[in-house]
Amino acid sequence: MKPKAVDLCGRCAAIVGEHYEIKRVAGGIDHKVFCEQCRRMRYGGTYEIGKKVKEK
Repeated sequence: MKPKAVDLCGRCAAIVGEHYEIKRVAGGIDHKVFCEQCRRMRYGGTYEIGKKVKEK
């Protein structure tokens, strides 16, 4: 699965991070984004979401 770039607020990024591997694309200060998870305008950033690697 190719990583997908999405805009997420901080709260949703923490929730999605429990189930998927996330990586922050842009560094620096958070900015206002339209969160694709909760559909609200909040402070957040752009993340790449990919499959979480299972540990043995």
